Amino acid sequence: MVPPPLDLTNICSICSVYTPQGTQRITKVRQVGIPKVIMEAVGLLPGDEVYLQVNPDHPKTLLLIPADVLMVWLEAGRATNPNAEAPTDEPQPRKFDA
Repeated sequence: MVPPPLDLTNICSICSVYTPQGTQRITKVRQVGIPKVIMEAVGLLPGDEVYLQVNPDHPKTLLLIPADVLMVWLEAGRATNPNAEAPTDEPQPRKFDA
């Protein structure tokens, strides 16, 4: 199930308050550091889980979605369209070896 469309007005409001924090280099093990100011702006803490998704409206961009936000989106989608087929499995955070 695809999350409901984003209200980019709210998300992009961060852009008007904070200048872009970059560039961030992707390491050889495909990790990227998230600047503290960005983490604080969206309420993330070290150890929080996130989902990554290619932005369907802008395929060359990436969405980083906190796991708790994604669950709210899924529930909102189900409430909006109760006849929609429920996914067979809830999205589960993947565990990676350190």
